[in-house]
Amino acid sequence: MEARFLNIDLELVTDVEPSMLLAELGDAVVVLDSGSRGGGYLTTLETAGEALSPEAAMREFRRILDRLPEPAEQEWSEVRKKEFNFGFEVERASKTIELSLSPEVIAMIAETHASFKITVYNKAAHTA
Repeated sequence: MEARFLNIDLELVTDVEPSMLLAELGDAVVVLDSGSRGGGYLTTLETAGEALSPEAAMREFRRILDRLPEPAEQEWSEVRKKEFNFGFEVERASKTIELSLSPEVIAMIAETHASFKITVYNKAAHTA
């Protein structure tokens, strides 16, 4: 069964609102969620442009993050948890779904000192 790539969300958990970081990221990202959560601050972002593959989406995140000026880069380094959430969609439920990430994507994740997870959405469940 083929899984269709949707996007990558970047989830950040910080001690306080990462206002400088968000300001520097600007229009390059879309803030999906941001607010206090359980003793920290959760911010969920995705790139503003449409990515057609995990590689393209990670390249765009890296391009954005690599441009951060020193003060925002310092705030990035203080993020308690960084996690890239790869979203895929399948047409219908299946007993097994195989997904793979290229060595390029895994290397880019490692360079950001982030973890990753994969979320698979069942298209039939979302359209019913």
